[in-house]
Amino acid sequence: MAQSTKQDILACARRLFEQQGYNGVSMRDMAKELGISVGNLTYHFKKKENLLEAILLDRDRTGNPPPAPQTLEDLTAYFRHMLEVQQTYAFYFDSYHQLAQTSPLLASIQQEMLGKVTEDLTACFRTLTAQGTLAPEAWPGQHRTAIHTLTLLLMVRLPGEERRTAGEEGMAQVMEAIQGVLRPLLTAKNA
Repeated sequence: MAQSTKQDILACARRLFEQQGYNGVSMRDMAKELGISVGNLTYHFKKKENLLEAILLDRDRTGNPPPAPQTLEDLTAYFRHMLEVQQTYAFYFDSYHQLAQTSPLLASIQQEMLGKVTEDLTACFRTLTAQGTLAPEAWPGQHRTAIHTLTLLLMVRLPGEERRTAGEEGMAQVMEAIQGVLRPLLTAKNA
């Protein structure tokens, strides 16, 4: 019974977060939606942050990140995947900075994710440079700076609206900005 109740709570929380955003939902709202008392809800999840942690740690639903890109096409697909993850978990990313301050576990997840993206992009830049797709650095740290810029582009709020409502147009704007960072780094034959 307890496992089923927990799964019901998580499904309800996810649905409400998707519809109203993380900050738009209270524990009382969830309890009402589930038809249980707030006490029963907090028996399973003490705080709203604990619900979000459980949702994000559910690897069966969140899936694994793609491998480090090896080609320009892979790199574009990698960025697209990252933006789709943001769209899927908009309720989390729209409160990204706030949540890092309120939950040490969520802060740890964020640091792990940022570390993985930086590691993947660094490996990709090395590979693309070795293949002759990216030009060697014109100045020391150029690629590192581009990787930092790309990571920031992935983490900012999609232009215009919240991520959960920005849709394809917002993702296209971010992809265009990403291409704008990459284009000057390409060798002449790949530009």
